[in-house]
Amino acid sequence: MKCVLKRNLTIFLSFLAFALCAQIPAGYYNNAEGKKQAALKTALCAIIRPHTVFSYGGTSTWSCFAKTDVDANGKCWDMYSTTRNSFNAGNTSISGMNIEHSVANSWWGHTTNDAYKDIHHLNPSDATANSRKSNYPMGYVTTVTYTNGVTKVGTGTPDGLTTSMKLFEPADEYKGDFAREFMYVITCYEEMATANMWVSTGLTALSNTTYPTMLDWYSKLLLKWNREDTVSQKEIDRNNAIYSLQHNRNPFIDHPELAEYIWGNKQDVVWYVATGIDTQTINELATYPNPAKERLFVRAESTETAIYTIYNICGQPIQNGKFDAENSIALDGIPNGYYILKVEMDNKLYVAKFIVSK
Repeated sequence: MKCVLKRNLTIFLSFLAFALCAQIPAGYYNNAEGKKQAALKTALCAIIRPHTVFSYGGTSTWSCFAKTDVDANGKCWDMYSTTRNSFNAGNTSISGMNIEHSVANSWWGHTTNDAYKDIHHLNPSDATANSRKSNYPMGYVTTVTYTNGVTKVGTGTPDGLTTSMKLFEPADEYKGDFAREFMYVITCYEEMATANMWVSTGLTALSNTTYPTMLDWYSKLLLKWNREDTVSQKEIDRNNAIYSLQHNRNPFIDHPELAEYIWGNKQDVVWYVATGIDTQTINELATYPNPAKERLFVRAESTETAIYTIYNICGQPIQNGKFDAENSIALDGIPNGYYILKVEMDNKLYVAKFIVSK
C-alpha cells in the first residue's frame, strides 16, 4: 500500500515500516491519514472492506467463534448474558446460544450479503436474550421489560428525542464494544447507504447517507459509550483473531479516537496514526544519542516550558512530562523499539523519531 503524505509528515512513515503494535500491520492505515469526517470514513471503508468472507452457520461462524470468543477457561464468551458454556464437538454450536448480529440484519432488509456474515459484528449470544432484544436500537432503558443482569430490554426516550421507543441496553462493560462494532459496520459497508438498504427499525437510528449515516441522537450515544467504556484486552484479542481469519481489522478498536474525527469533537481536525499529532504544522527536532539508552537529549536553547509526549509505533502515548535541567528525558521502563517524541514548546509543535536500544 502506497500513500503520499505531506512532506512534513514523512517522519512518521519511516516509523510505520519498522514494526507492528498489537498486530496492526505496518502502514495498514496509511491511506486514511490526513483526512477527516466523510473522507476519513470512506478511506477507512476502502481499507477494511476487502476481506475474506466466511459462510454463515455452524461449520463456519461457530468455528470462528471458537478462535475469537473464548475466555481464559476455554468457554464461549457471551456479551449478552453471564452464560459461559463449552463449544460442542467440532465447534459447530453451543446449546442454548445463537449467532447474533450486533447491527440487526433486518435493518438492511434481511439481505444475505457480506455484512450478514462478517465476524466483526457477529457475536455468540444467549438465545433468550437474543430473542428479547429483538432488532431494537441501543440506548438507555428506563422502563425495563426484561433483564438477565447483562442484557436489558424495555423502553426509553433517547437524549434529543421526545418520543419513547423500544431499546436494548448492554451492560456497562460492553457498551463500548457494541458501539465500536456498530461504527465498523456502517463504515465497512458504506454501499448499503447508497443503495438505500437501511430500512424498517434501522431508520430510527440511521439514514441512507454515506455520511454521517448515524442520526444525531445515535452518534452522540455511541460516541459517549466509546469514550466511557474504553477498548479492553478482550476486544484487542478478538480483533487480532478476526484479522487472522478475515484479514481485515476494526479500526475503532485499533484507534478508538477515529470516532471523534468522523462524528465527534475533532471533526475539523485531520487524523494521523500518531493520534496526539493532529496539526498540519510540524517542526522537526534534533535528538541524541540515537539509539538512546537511559536518557534522550534534545538540541534546544531551553525546554523550561516545554511539555513532551512519547508515542509507540501505533501512536499510543506511553510517557509524558517535562524535561530536566539538561534538556533530557529519562527512558526508564521504556523497552527497546522505535518511538515518536512530540514536544509542545513556544506555541509550536516539534516531533522527532528515536530508537531505544539498551
